[in-house]
Amino acid sequence: MQLAFKELAVWKRAVKFAVALNEAVEGISTDRKHYRLLEQIEA
Repeated sequence: MQLAFKELAVWKRAVKFAVALNEAVEGISTDRKHYRLLEQIEA
């Protein structure tokens, strides 16, 4: 059973944005891990 909200354009755009954001921040390396965007997103 597919959920209706997954058909919404805003849902599809949000998923694409989240994937792009995760790919962009994967390359960030810093010693200050508490400032890393990926760490904050995953929390």
